Amino acid sequence: AGDTILVESAQSKTTSAFSATGMFLWRWSPSSPPVQLPPGIFFPMAPLGGGATVITSYMPVRSSTARRTDSTFFAIVDRNSKTVAEIGKLPFQVSEPQNGAATVVTFGPAGVFTASASRFFYGFGNEFSIRVYTVDGKLDRIIRRNWTTAPISRVDLDAYMAEWAKRWIKSTGAAAHADSESLRNDVYARTLPAFSQFIADRTGRLWVRDVHTI
Repeated sequence: AGDTILVESAQSKTTSAFSATGMFLWRWSPSSPPVQLPPGIFFPMAPLGGGATVITSYMPVRSSTARRTDSTFFAIVDRNSKTVAEIGKLPFQVSEPQNGAATVVTFGPAGVFTASASRFFYGFGNEFSIRVYTVDGKLDRIIRRNWTTAPISRVDLDAYMAEWAKRWIKSTGAAAHADSESLRNDVYARTLPAFSQFIADRTGRLWVRDVHTI
């Protein structure tokens, strides 16, 4: 939130907050989450003012038989992991069955979020609609605007795959060919979502980034 920086430690399984000058502020342990929240994998999502943090309890989808929109549970906790408010379930990603497992749809709608010191912003890219919550978890308003879906062309996907392969496929020969085929066989959306990223500046203004395939 503003100048607060969250640092996660895989070794100690804790999340620490620091100021912009590097001063330690507080530490939160997702390994001992509030008992009021549903079971799942707990992640800190966004810091709010006064040591409060928006967290999520995410339960991975292991399999599915059709394309589906998965949801995850959000809540606000204080620096002692005490629940301040339950925001509830919000849509988080679109998945589709592939080879017997649920696969996230590339360029499909996804949960996008950020926070200022006093507000938590959340949107799901199937429409241009951004929910704004207060620090006590109440829905303050919904930001909407006219938006028309943009189709993803074959040219767009080919360019995306070429750039992705250039950056991330480090294998060679037959292995590189297999990795490229796996990338080509991924599940892709047919249209771009409404947005890809939110940033809240120090004044509380919200900046919204459009989606680009490359």
